[in-house]
Amino acid sequence: MADDAGLALNTQDLVVEFENFTPVRGISVKIREGSTVAVMGRSGSGKSTFIKAASGVIPATSGEVRIFGRLLGPLNNRELRRLRKVCGFVFQDAALWQNMSVYRNLALPLEQHYPELSNAERDKKIRRAVERIRFTDDLNLRPASLSAGEAKLVAFVRAILTEPKLLILDEPTTFVDRTGVDRILSMLRQLKDDGTTLVVVSHNATVVSQLADEIIVIDEGELLIHGTPDRVAASDNPVVRDIVSDVLDQAATFDSDILSLLGEIDDEG
Repeated sequence: MADDAGLALNTQDLVVEFENFTPVRGISVKIREGSTVAVMGRSGSGKSTFIKAASGVIPATSGEVRIFGRLLGPLNNRELRRLRKVCGFVFQDAALWQNMSVYRNLALPLEQHYPELSNAERDKKIRRAVERIRFTDDLNLRPASLSAGEAKLVAFVRAILTEPKLLILDEPTTFVDRTGVDRILSMLRQLKDDGTTLVVVSHNATVVSQLADEIIVIDEGELLIHGTPDRVAASDNPVVRDIVSDVLDQAATFDSDILSLLGEIDDEG
């Protein structure tokens, strides 16, 4: 595979077969820099395994991953830290440090990736990001004091604090109330407009219909389809049709092209 720096994320024959992870077999995708891609599939289909392996959170059993043209496998710890400075990740379970305050959870990535920042500069960045998401709780609280939705908002803020070029999100709106979802969507739109590459695992119809340039559908650890929303919606694969219809039918407003294609599929059925 060519070392193409124009690709934000590039996997070839990615295989993950570790205990406690849904096996993923031979997934090969290319995600364009600056695009927004939704990863969809049924529960336990391997979506989280795929994005964790694709971002280097867990190692692949075989295959290769390139991020901004860099082959992930051979990178040493220093090179990985440099790469993670421009790659943010929001975990499905928030993954906050429970023995640290919310403030310390937010400060850690800035301390690691931007050690040159003064305490005042770091504090300003944290409080500005918190205000944007409208998180109003005391930053000195421990994560155990937060609701699951509040913890997810903190995890989202933590991921964007370093201003990543690639942001990977695993169900970012799960447990978040409607107001919080609207805030996350607003910030994701801004990141998209700013050219950030977004890879979002989501069953939220609004997230998919309003943000996705492309959709990846995974089932039982295998890639079923990767393409534009209209191409995915027009697929004749019954599993793809079931997954796409189930998610998109929940949204109040859809892209008219998607609606038209879904209507055509229903008429043919």
